[in-house]
Amino acid sequence: MQLSGDTRKKMNSDEPSDRQVDARGLREAFHSLIRSFGLLDTTRTPCGQPISVTHAHALMEILHGVGMKQGDLARTLGLSKSAVSRMATELERRGWIERHADTDDGRVRRLKLTPKGKRLAQRVDEASIA
Repeated sequence: MQLSGDTRKKMNSDEPSDRQVDARGLREAFHSLIRSFGLLDTTRTPCGQPISVTHAHALMEILHGVGMKQGDLARTLGLSKSAVSRMATELERRGWIERHADTDDGRVRRLKLTPKGKRLAQRVDEASIA
């Protein structure tokens, strides 16, 4: 591949390329967006609810996917099965979900919101829309 003189100069200089400038600008804008929505605050969601973003997403998915398989939740959230298992243990400990063995495969766990979890998920849903 033949490079132009200008391209060779930029590659050999300490000056960032246009692509690097664009990437840094995009990264800065993305970080600003994350911070402005409070996504780094692990004690509440961006819509102001006093739970983590991950827990809020999990509750919303379970709310809309009645009897959802734990493995399906992992795929939906883009998390490992073990991470979702640990999270489900925490959600269960807080009284927000129940886990039951699947009737066809005892190794599979199905997730269901408790009445307390359903109320919280609905509050998160309403707050995020507002």
